[in-house]
Amino acid sequence: MTETTPPSSGSAFGIIDPGQDAGPLNPATFNIAEWVAGLRPALRAVKLYQRPDLMQDVDRLRAELRVAEAIPHGDRALGDDRPPSVVEQELFDVAQRFEASAAWFVVRGLSDTARDVAVEQAKAVHLAASGKPTADAGEPSDLLVTRHTLAAAITEPAGVTPAVLEAIEEASPAQIKLLLTAYGMVANQAPRVDVPSSPASSAQQRGRGR
Repeated sequence: MTETTPPSSGSAFGIIDPGQDAGPLNPATFNIAEWVAGLRPALRAVKLYQRPDLMQDVDRLRAELRVAEAIPHGDRALGDDRPPSVVEQELFDVAQRFEASAAWFVVRGLSDTARDVAVEQAKAVHLAASGKPTADAGEPSDLLVTRHTLAAAITEPAGVTPAVLEAIEEASPAQIKLLLTAYGMVANQAPRVDVPSSPASSAQQRGRGR
């Protein structure tokens, strides 16, 4: 039996073995100062909705539409059953209102220093709220530290504070989890974009799949 060497798992993260093709980089001409000057933080965008309560209307209207479509036109009782077209229009209007309530939140990773600052801010808030001497106040809760850290990581929209995040969590806990997931991605995962090498190659692949 011939043994084979498994591929390096690091290749999935842009880590290659010495001697492998590293691409177009020319050590003789590469300008590290210029490269560093162009560095930008990793960012992820999350769409949050101000009106997730409208989902109950969407559920109700979808159920009504299924019933309306199952009733033959001639069997509709006058004034009792709305035709599908009317229900569809109301469903469309509600969906438009739901989408109009959306806002994009942009999250970036934080350096160790920035995270330490957020933790110190959480400690200061906890100390002020406790009304006790520093030695007796104890440590802030993990929840408070998380809110301060996440608030520091959100670059857009402006003005997102721990109190804002608390209000969002009270209304829609699932959406806070989306923000935390995005923060975890930019803080712990190497940046990578999985897209076709060119629009033309993507079109060719779609053509072959037909």
